[in-house]
Order: sequence, then structure tokens, then C-alpha cells
Amino acid sequence: MIVLGILLALPSYAGGGGGTPAPTTQMRSWLFTSTRIDFSSGTATASVQNSGTTSNQLSAAAFDATNHLLFYVTYSNYTPTLYDAANQSKSSLGLITNPNKSFDETDWFASGHEIAIVPVPGVCSRYYLFYTMGGNYSSVMAYAIVDCSSGSPVIAQTSQQVDNTRLYGGTRPGLAVSKPNANGTRKLYVTSGGTAISYQLPYGGGIGTLTSLANSGAAGYGSSEAEVSPDGKWLVWSSAVGNSTSRVTLLNLQNLTATFITPSYTGGATSGAVTGLEFSGNSDKLFIVGTFGSPVYSVGASVYTINTAAQATIATGTTTLASSQLELAFDGLLYAVSGAGGLVTINPGTLAVAPSALAFSATVFGTPLYNGAVYLLPDQLDGENYTTYFGDNTPTLSPNLAVDGALLRTTSVTSVYSCKNLTLTPFNTSSPDISRFDVIISATDANGNLTGTYSKTYTNVTLPLNMAALDNGYLADPTHTGYYRVQLIGYNSCHSATTIARMRVSNLIPGSAGFAFNLCNGTGPQAANTSVSSPAALGAFGGGGVDISFSTGDYDSFQVQFAEYVNGSSPAQFISKGLLANIASTNGTTYALSYLAVQAGLEPNYFQQGHAGYNLPYQLTLTVSNACGTSPALVGYFQTSNIQCRTVAGTPPVKAPMYPNPLAGNDTGHLRFTLATAQPVSLVLTDALTGQVRLTVLRDVTRPAGEQEVEFTAAKLPAGVYLYRLTTADGTTVGRILKAD
Repeated sequence: MIVLGILLALPSYAGGGGGTPAPTTQMRSWLFTSTRIDFSSGTATASVQNSGTTSNQLSAAAFDATNHLLFYVTYSNYTPTLYDAANQSKSSLGLITNPNKSFDETDWFASGHEIAIVPVPGVCSRYYLFYTMGGNYSSVMAYAIVDCSSGSPVIAQTSQQVDNTRLYGGTRPGLAVSKPNANGTRKLYVTSGGTAISYQLPYGGGIGTLTSLANSGAAGYGSSEAEVSPDGKWLVWSSAVGNSTSRVTLLNLQNLTATFITPSYTGGATSGAVTGLEFSGNSDKLFIVGTFGSPVYSVGASVYTINTAAQATIATGTTTLASSQLELAFDGLLYAVSGAGGLVTINPGTLAVAPSALAFSATVFGTPLYNGAVYLLPDQLDGENYTTYFGDNTPTLSPNLAVDGALLRTTSVTSVYSCKNLTLTPFNTSSPDISRFDVIISATDANGNLTGTYSKTYTNVTLPLNMAALDNGYLADPTHTGYYRVQLIGYNSCHSATTIARMRVSNLIPGSAGFAFNLCNGTGPQAANTSVSSPAALGAFGGGGVDISFSTGDYDSFQVQFAEYVNGSSPAQFISKGLLANIASTNGTTYALSYLAVQAGLEPNYFQQGHAGYNLPYQLTLTVSNACGTSPALVGYFQTSNIQCRTVAGTPPVKAPMYPNPLAGNDTGHLRFTLATAQPVSLVLTDALTGQVRLTVLRDVTRPAGEQEVEFTAAKLPAGVYLYRLTTADGTTVGRILKAD
């Protein structure tokens, strides 16, 4: 059996009607030592391969994805020899020991009818080369490995017997190879007489498990050939039952039940040797060529319908057939050798037999190898699409990755947390033929540009991957928070696919909570660490509050606790007035005392004049939280008093928060505010993690007094968390806004 080229997944010929047969998924090229026949265009064409050599021996070849010859193998004096595409002999594969050698036998005297060239599953540019050799009493199967990774074929493993304990009865076992399974493995079938066995061809090479499939106990002298149907359901082979008759065994590979077929070519004449077997492209018919009647070398053909067990003679008319193998080619026609030494075709739909348009002398097809009985044609792995396994197919990876279930993308940044496992997975299913993965983790700036400060490559990783455990826990170190690029590379036997995503590794670190008291009296914010003896003076009539934008890191919520000072105590003592748990921090960063009072379970006006909390020292404790936990607490002190916290016009600088929040895609952002007088205005958006200015909306632009609304586009902002800072003569207002994907 010969594997020939990369076959396109075109529809199989269904077998009905006349006209031009549709292309099948069969071989695209044949190679005899001196002549090559190319079927890839849908019409057979011939060219000279080696003008100095006639093809009088068995030949098999392998072709690459573009249908170019890689190498071929011939038998010469029963020794397989490897040739490159330039017809240069590269190496003799050598003989293997005859385990049943008689006293007068110096070597094997017969080669098998088939050579199987099979891509090694999962290994780029390596090929098994299976063949058989026979003697008087037994035969064996051997294999070598050919490596084409350097461009020129090299014997990577010399010939060795597959199984030293098993002898195949007769002189010519049949060989057939299955299509690859989902994991890339195949099965090699060996048939002889009434026996069929299979060997597993595992991913990465080697010879795996042997399985016995059938043993009818029938006598036999070997097989002219074995075939697997394109749908993988049937295995067929022929064997001699007597001196002048043969039978065909059709084995169902799903339930291992066998059907025995007696070929009937014409008038019920007793069949002799079966020389050719081939399935139709859709696996519903089996075509048979063999000898019959008297003289024994009269040749005929029949077709057996598998579902109905009906057999019909194929009338050859004036076109005679030689004792020949039978092969289905890429142009949809069955080919055999004619009695005149050329090629003859059989249309599998109409059963019409006609001379091929290709004219060859009999020497092209060779002197029969054994007792003048059979003309040998190259064979192939039936019905297979070879693209993946000859390296023509690049694997695919999902364009998106996920870390701890959070979707990462190429053009935007997703925050992940170093306190977790940072478990990396492809977001969707990738190619099933990917055999291994590499991961490259590199530090970047906020825009995704590589900084060169950190880059590590991890090869042969297993997914899902715990990135927090890599490089002695590098990403789990809170000092290594920041922006990173993750590059995942998946490999099949010959090619690779890459997907890249961005992430920001975040973590709360000591001191990451920070705030300032918003005095709202024109003097700007006051530091949070004001002592209890000199608390910050906050306006009691609105506007006074807490600005938590001074917190660093990526936080999702904050908690504030109020405690009232107990007068006269020494040291100072405070009585808790409420705990605000997990207030979302996505709608801004400045919060009025009245809002915080309500969240703490106090009345809205609790801190205003005439109410219980007015003009008393208070302790405020702030913590911020994210998925990694809660920050250490930060404490500050304030006391409300009768401070005017309004602008001259009596309206606060910010009338409403920025909207929409969050922003998405190409949204237009809006910010409304009121100016008491005409004055310069600046508005910038900064990265909440790094403080870097990402967008300048206004820079010292004089705006008139009154109601204002500023607009800007979010199109150029990557996804992330931002602080907007509005600066006027009346003071600075800071808010928090999100940009989603």
C-alpha cells in the first residue's frame, strides 16, 4: 500500500448514473520508477520521472502538501531501496532475518505486493515504511522510518521486524492502514489466508498493541492486497483456497463478523487468483479483479454491493484486463493494467470499461513479481484527507484566553488578581490535533508595549496552567503587579498557532487604602491623618465628605466606620456609630457625609447643625477591598462646623457624576457642572492604577459662568478603571469611571 500526497476533501463519487465521475478523496499521484501519473487536476497526465530507468519492480512514493515528490521506494532483488526526488539512491533498507529458513535457502525470494508509506502520527515529516518479505514456508513484516525534516530523505530507523513471534502464513500478506483517530493514532492491518490482525500506530511513533481480528482457520497462501473502506467500516482481503481458486473475506471492523465472497466474473466460472480489490468512494461497493476459467489466466472483473450481497459481472468488451491490482484515483475512475500493457479504466457509476488516454508500454508496469501472475499498481490510504498529517494544516486556537474564568482579549486589559491561581485556559475549544503548548509571559506598559523588564517562556505546559506558581511565584508577588502580555502557542505535528491577550495583575498591598477629607471651603482636600486633637473641619451644610481616590491598587468596594469621641477620656476613646460594608466604588470616589451617614444606618442630617453628630470629633476608618481581600485600615479624624461649603453662586462645582458609567466601545462620555464665574477649566482621565494621564479633555480652557456640559469620546480608551479629575478655580473634583470592552 502506498500513501500518495495530500488529498483534498472533495465529495466521493456516489456510484450512480453516467457522465464524468466526480473527484474522490483518493490519491493524487502515482509513481513508477520511470513515470509519474498526476491526477490532481481531475484528468490523468503523465510525465517522465527517470528516463534512464524502467519500472519493472514494485514502487511506492510519498508526496508533500503541494503534491511534490518527497521520496520513493523500490524493490531490487527483493531489497527495498530509498530514492530522493532527484532519483538518487539514498539507502538500502536491508534484509531482515528469515526466521524459518530451510537448509538450502539463502534468503527471502518473494516480496509482498504492497508497501505502506504512512505519516508517523504527531511527528512532522517522518514516515513509516512497511513492507513484507516471504519464503517457502512463512513471511514477515518489517518497517523502517524515513525522515524528511531536513528536505532530503534519511533513514531514521533501519528495517526491523515488527513482531518476532508472529509469522504470516503464505508468501504475500496484505497491508492496509486506517485513517487517523481524533488523537492522531492509526491502525495497521495485516492479512494472510483466513487471518487478520491489527497493530496500533500511536501518536509520536512506535508500534503499539497487536489485536487479532479474524482467524477462520482456512488454508491460504497470502493476499494479493488488503483494503480498508473509505468510511473505515470494512476490511477486505483475498486468499487462495486451493490450487486454482480464491475467495474474498469482507470483515466488518465494528463487530468483527466476516462475509466470504466467491468472485464470479462470467458465466459462473470458478475463480482463480484474486489480484485486485477496491472500494467505491462511498464504501457501498467492492470491485474485484482476478483470474478465472481455463486457461487460468483469463482475467475478469465484478462488483459486489455490500448492503445487498449482490454481485454483478463487469463486461470488458473488447478491452481486456491483465492480472492486475485495481485502484481508485483522484479523477474518480478505477484503474487497472490492460492486457496490452497500458492502463484501462472502469467508471464506478456506469461500470463502463475503456482504455486510458494515457499510452504506456508494458514495461511501465513492470514484469510480474511472482510467477508472472500480477501487475502491481501503487496503492494509497483509501479515502483519506491527509492535510493535517502531512503538515499542511495549521492548528487553530481560540482568539481569547481566560484567567481564573475572566476573559482576556488582545486589544483591552482585564484585571486579574495575584492572590489567586491565575489559571490560564483557552476561552473556547481549540484544534483537537494540538499536541503541546508553550506560554510566554512578558511585562508591558499600559498600552501593551513590551517593556523588556520581564519575559519568561514555558515550554510543553499542560492546560489549565497555574501561572501563579511559575518562576517561584513571580506573578503572586504583590510587588510585581502591573501589565502583562500572555502568549499561548499550540503545536501540531508540523505547525503552530498563537493567541495573545493582555492582563493587569492587581493586588492589595499594605497602605493601599487612602483618602482625604473634602472640605469644600475653597482650600481643597485635607489629609486624612489629621490627629484627634486637630480634626479636619468639614462643612455641616452639604459638600463636606470623603475622597477615596487616594487609594492605590485595583479595588472593587470600600468600607467606612464612624466612631464618636468620648469627651474627657484620656486617652481618647470612641464609640462605634456604624459600619458600611462593601459599598461599590464604581460610581465615583467622592462621597458626601450625608450619603455615608445613611449607609451607616444614621439619619441623613446626623452631622449637621441641630443634630446629634454636629460639632463633635469623629474617627473615620477606611478599608478598600478586591478579590484578594481587604486592605489595612486607615484612620482619620474630622469635626463638622458651620463652614460655607457652597460656591458663591450657591451651587456645588459638580452637579451630576460622569455618565454613562461604565463607558463601552465608542460611547460619548458626559460631565455636567456649574461655574460661579468664568474661569479656566481642566478635565483629565488618568489610569486608576498607575496615575498616568490617558485622556486630556480640557486643559485650562476658559468657560463662561453657569451650567456646563463637557463631552468626549471613549473610542481610544482601553478597557479599565479611570479617575476623572475636574479642576476649576473653585477646587478639584475627582470621580471614578469604568471603561468596558
